Amino acid sequence: FYLLTALFATLAIFTMVIRKPAEPAGGGGGH
Repeated sequence: FYLLTALFATLAIFTMVIRKPAEPAGGGGGH
């Protein structure tokens, strides 16, 4: 299902972008 994959990718990128500014002094990996 292409739609599901695209949704997951967008969600992952969005979460990463939101978490980046939330933890600037963190430095923890992602997955």
